[in-house]
Amino acid sequence: MPDKPRTVRLDDAAEAAVDFLYTQFEDISFSDLVRTCLIETATHHRRRIMREQSEACRNDPADLAESRAIMEYMDAISSDSLDSVW
Repeated sequence: MPDKPRTVRLDDAAEAAVDFLYTQFEDISFSDLVRTCLIETATHHRRRIMREQSEACRNDPADLAESRAIMEYMDAISSDSLDSVW
């Protein structure tokens, strides 16, 4: 997406958040502050989604069974390859 200006209307809560964040960053422009906050928020949400997906996999009996089967297979082939070396 091309870099283009956006207009944002802030309510009182958002203004208070901006005022607070300005005290946390030194020499930052409003645009840089907004970009930083957007990126950090998106990163936070992506990580939350990944945690939720990981939890879903961890709690899925079929997925657990498949993971165990793969681990057993990997153990078996690694043992076989070690036996052939010695």
